[in-house]
Amino acid sequence: MNKKMYTVYDLKAQVHNNPMVQNNHAEAMRTFAQLSTDPKVSVSHHPEDYQLCCVGEYDEYTGKIIGYGSIEILAKAVDFVEKKVNQELIG
Repeated sequence: MNKKMYTVYDLKAQVHNNPMVQNNHAEAMRTFAQLSTDPKVSVSHHPEDYQLCCVGEYDEYTGKIIGYGSIEILAKAVDFVEKKVNQELIG
């Protein structure tokens, strides 16, 4: 089964952090949302500097990695921080 590979891109440092493997975009977005709003994680300190990117696939049966020709930006950390603030204001 092919799983998706994601990175968190740091706009200021202009580097992708180590890839993570998730089953799908929804799972990756949930993980990134948690990172974006966790005060113990550096992403939450400067959320405007980080993006979640889908960079390829990983075949868990063969161990092969398939990189995409172009990177898909799925979300910005700042969007999750703003969403959390809005939920706290409403709730």
